[in-house]
Amino acid sequence: MRMDLKVLGLALCAVAAIAIVGRILWLFANRTPVLAHSENMDSLGESDAHDPLNPLDHAQGFHSGDMRVEYALGGQRYEHDVLTHSVEGLDMTAPDDMPILWADPKNPADVEAHGPGFWVLMLLLVGAVAASIAQFS
Repeated sequence: MRMDLKVLGLALCAVAAIAIVGRILWLFANRTPVLAHSENMDSLGESDAHDPLNPLDHAQGFHSGDMRVEYALGGQRYEHDVLTHSVEGLDMTAPDDMPILWADPKNPADVEAHGPGFWVLMLLLVGAVAASIAQFS
């Protein structure tokens, strides 16, 4: 039975990896990267101090924000709202004031906030899960 779960887990990881690679290729084929500029940021609230995602030994708050960005494509200016998340005290999670969005050249108002870099990280995560399954089961 253990071998069956290992095969199932590795098969699910392979399917997820194929889907992620497909998403990356789709972004390059159907979207254009545009540099956006943050116009303003609205805080959407903070997590409760007793939130299980905010343990006492790591008592930093989780923050969500709605960032209005402006970008130009084809000589036209567009605005879009991007949902951001950050952890208080960790600068690396702070929202970038000049994010790169992936816009549809046929409909520039339609943008993707997660570009290929995000999906490559997800692919590495799936690979790490597959390696763990292969190693420990």
